[in-house]
Amino acid sequence: MNMVNHTSHLSSVTQHGIGFTAVAWAVTSLAAVTPLMAFANGGTTSHASLPDTIQMSPMGYSGAINTPTADVLPLGSAVFSVTNSVPEVARVYPGVGGFGTNNAGFGVLPGLELVGRLSFDGDLQCNLFTAKSICKGGMRDLSVSGKYQLPVLLPLNTRVAVGFSDFGGAATNFKQAYGVGTSTLGPMDASLGYSKGGKGQPLMDGFFGNLTLRMNDQLSVVLESDTQARRLGAHYLHPLTSDMDLQFGLSRKLSGPAHQQANQFTAAIRYQLDKKLRQASLKKQPAWSVATGSANPTGATPATLDQRAAALSDRLAANGFANINIAALPAAEGYPLLWWVQAEPVGWRKDHQQALGAGLVQWMLGQENDDAEIVLSLTYMGQPTSSVYTSRSCLNGFANGQDSCNKAIRLRFFSGKALPARLQSAKTGQMLTLVSNAASYAWKPQFELGASIRSSIGTEMGLADYSAALDVGAQMQLGDLAPLGEWGKGWMWQGNMMVPVARSEDFDKGGVFHEVGHPKTEVDQALVSYSRGMDTPLANNVAVQASVGAINSYSRGGQLDAVWINPLGDWRVGGTLGVYSRSNSAGARRTETPALLRVRHSVLPGQWQLEGTAGKFLAGDLGYKAASHHWFGDYRLSFFIHESKGNTTSMPKRRFAGFEVSLPLGPKASTNMNWGTVRSQDRFAWGVKTKIGESNNALTTGYGEVPIPRHGVWTDGTNHDRNGPVDMWANRHVIRAALQQ
Repeated sequence: MNMVNHTSHLSSVTQHGIGFTAVAWAVTSLAAVTPLMAFANGGTTSHASLPDTIQMSPMGYSGAINTPTADVLPLGSAVFSVTNSVPEVARVYPGVGGFGTNNAGFGVLPGLELVGRLSFDGDLQCNLFTAKSICKGGMRDLSVSGKYQLPVLLPLNTRVAVGFSDFGGAATNFKQAYGVGTSTLGPMDASLGYSKGGKGQPLMDGFFGNLTLRMNDQLSVVLESDTQARRLGAHYLHPLTSDMDLQFGLSRKLSGPAHQQANQFTAAIRYQLDKKLRQASLKKQPAWSVATGSANPTGATPATLDQRAAALSDRLAANGFANINIAALPAAEGYPLLWWVQAEPVGWRKDHQQALGAGLVQWMLGQENDDAEIVLSLTYMGQPTSSVYTSRSCLNGFANGQDSCNKAIRLRFFSGKALPARLQSAKTGQMLTLVSNAASYAWKPQFELGASIRSSIGTEMGLADYSAALDVGAQMQLGDLAPLGEWGKGWMWQGNMMVPVARSEDFDKGGVFHEVGHPKTEVDQALVSYSRGMDTPLANNVAVQASVGAINSYSRGGQLDAVWINPLGDWRVGGTLGVYSRSNSAGARRTETPALLRVRHSVLPGQWQLEGTAGKFLAGDLGYKAASHHWFGDYRLSFFIHESKGNTTSMPKRRFAGFEVSLPLGPKASTNMNWGTVRSQDRFAWGVKTKIGESNNALTTGYGEVPIPRHGVWTDGTNHDRNGPVDMWANRHVIRAALQQ
């Protein structure tokens, strides 16, 4: 198969080679609605827990040695494994290059695992197109497998699962579908299943079984029989941290076909992506309980409201906030003092949940013995994006693990300009303005340092080719333009530059991937943008952004982006309209007019989103993309399918599938200086994409490019698509962890 992977905000050009079986997006629908909703509401499901000694089989599923069990990778776990074997086939080029299988597996939903598999043989980097007659290189096969554990538990602690291997691509060499049941009796697991193999070289076609005897928490002995061979082996697990394990598997063939490796060895690393946040241990006291310098030390004169507001503004500015506005609604009959704090989290661009936690800590440090309330509103370009409403007593309880307060939840979330009823109903003159636009960040640069990796995996050109570059980004608020009144805020310049660092031969000048890599140091994006957040007068809960300049290294023009979020935040609808002039390597130019509609729904708030994009993409191809996004803390794993067609014979209809991993790089907070900020990359993304549904795998480029400004309504304005109230409530553990720092 193949691919080209990327890190930018654009859906970049992709290359394709030997067959990749990718139907991962569709597979996510296997998860039943009832157990999913039970999980979302904090309940339990019938899915069994993962045995500590479960291994990643080289076949692309969790299992015994080469056969599957009914257990699956738990939600939020990732496993990366290497094996010195391709059990289905014999080695064609002994002593030349490499021979084996690498796997990357993920628990993406309760009961559902998806695994990407790469198998190879021979010279790993020779060109099979130009040097086929002399190249001692054969198989470079990339495929996807999936397994779903049914939400039932039968007698003898019996779990049942169904799965597939290597479906959907042009080259389905190892295609098989299976069902398997696993029962546990004391320290022993016994599995029995049936598999139906495809037309290629599947490992199993008939009945199979395995036995696992757990000697202790770390060591297991395994015996299995697939439809061809019998193997005896052992598994060993070595914990590294509470979130990470090393795993080793060794087996010996007892009988079976001559081509199968006699001795098979597997090494793996397993990581729980968001365990630390979801299972954060409570401190004995929240952060403000042990802080020094309280607002009213014993015997001191109580500070005035103005003094407390000024001190709060200073603390917020020192902890990564800018453009600070503080007001207060005085106490009234039946209502305590209400603070309204608006601030831009310039030091917390990667996650607004952490910004909310940091801001609430600073407010609590200045509270006296009253039971004041606060609305903390985060802004983007001076305009609200998300808010939290709580009180001093409720926040104390929340920091100590309680979610309810006085028959209500302890934190109430709002997106955009939505505010609690008490603020909305406040009359002119009731609100006291205490601090106005303190710590302004206009004309101060914000630098962002990161990496860009574009790669090709499992192609006829080589097993793995890459182009790596330093990604240097910058943005600057241009300040309020007073003559424009309310429309004078929201102006920004942004851009980034790619500096090549290293690349493989096929990305060198003259190589097949040269133009889609990082051919030279160049400006990747340079835009002047104007944003109106959720307080736009155009419509409620609608944010818009207009951008002019270079959206990438070869397209110049402008575009308009808009997004609407419903009050709960579980639905958002947006679109992009643009006009660009694009140049190719020969200097010729053409006009591009992208027009795209995007719809996203949070199926499981904070954890699972479905997204659809349809219309005309940047290169002029018409079609759609459908994606399934799975969040584990700040990690996002996405599976997608894409189909589009250009208006010329050079872009016939093509269908693609793939996956992408996205995460923040480096420290969560920025380094603040008097002149600006420096931070590591907000979101780094790497993925694999390939053509499917065709008998050939010719290299294919240019399809499905989505123009997205690095900073704007799709990123900073929506907390990277996580600012809906339902998503913020689902991720409240992030705020609680910040309160306990």
